[in-house]
Formats: sequence, C-alpha cells, structure tokens
Amino acid sequence: MPDTNAWGENNKPYVDYYFQHPAFNSYPVVSVSREGINMFCSWLNEKIKFLKLKIWKNKKIEFRLPTEVEWMIAASGGDSNAVYAWKGPYTTMGNGPWGGDYMANFRRVGDASVFRDENGKLIIKRNGNNKFESFFLANSEADITAPVNNYWPNAYGLYCMTGNVREMVQEEGFTKGGGWIDPGGECMIDFRNTYQKIAAPCEGFRIIAVVE
Repeated sequence: MPDTNAWGENNKPYVDYYFQHPAFNSYPVVSVSREGINMFCSWLNEKIKFLKLKIWKNKKIEFRLPTEVEWMIAASGGDSNAVYAWKGPYTTMGNGPWGGDYMANFRRVGDASVFRDENGKLIIKRNGNNKFESFFLANSEADITAPVNNYWPNAYGLYCMTGNVREMVQEEGFTKGGGWIDPGGECMIDFRNTYQKIAAPCEGFRIIAVVE
C-alpha cells in the first residue's frame, strides 16, 4: 500500500485524507515503492486473465512499467524534438518563459533560473531563500499534486507526462517527467531524476499494457 506518512508531519491533511477522501479521487497515486508498483502490475496481470474483453480476445497482455525510451516516446506526443510534453520550449502557453498560463504542475522557479553547464548537467540557480532547499516547505512554490486532468493532454491524449508527479520507469533508480516539487528544467523529457528506495509524495507511476 502507499505510505501516506511519507507526506510528513507538516502535511497532516495529506497523511490523513490523500487516499481516503473522495476529493482526491482524481489525484495521482504517490508515496508508493517500486516493489509496490511491481506487485500491482502482477495483480493486474492475473486479474486481466479473467476478464473477457472483446478488443483483447485471444491476446497476451502484460502490464508493466515503461522503459525510459518508451516513456519518452509517449511523452513526446510524436514530436522527436519536443522539450516538454507539448509543442514549444517554454513551460507557459505564451511566446516566452513568462507569458500565458502554465502548462504543467511544477515548482515555479522560472525557466530563466535553470540552465545546463558545459557538460550538459542541469543547474538550478538558487535565490538564497532556504525554503527552496526544503523538501516540504517547497509546497509554497508549487501546487503539491493536482488532479490528473487539470492541465492539457499531449498530442497522444496523455495527461501530466510533464510535471505533477515523477514517474518511475523500468530502469531502476530513475524517474521521468518531473513533479510538483521540481523546477521546469527538471521536467524536460530528456531529464532523468533519481529516487531513493523509500516512498516519496513527489513520485508515482504510469503503467503500459503490452498486447501481443
């Protein structure tokens, strides 16, 4: 089961209600371990065997985490040059880094605060405010999680491939897409985030169905 205590004592309402109250029904699953995800996929693989679905009749179906490449293809929406899950290099709808509505749920430090060094490593320019260094106090600069359909889908009709919750992939130790706690630069399709073995409220998953 997801570990709601991962929200921490400063976020008591989320500890008590995130997986209990109907107000959170459309929010993404978070605070789940990799082992928990694999167990869920195993359960789903067994359950699907007993469902008579016409569209998958006589087909072998396997649910699992996507590989990093599979995830990136899905996130790009068919555009191999996509920076985020939508067309355009900015995190806002307008023609610049500060114009228009935000396209995803991420930490608002601004695109101008994120750049890459000569080795391609992503660097975040801090403003000296300690709250940006604190995991949970960063909620004041983000929305925490948001309903999965709060933002626009990409060209494949997939929601929140960028932002909201980091998504685990098959390659152990890595997540993709960034989350509510990450700056826009860490939500880029080609960026890899790492995760610890403990469950975290900024990490979740998205599974795929392989039909043969």
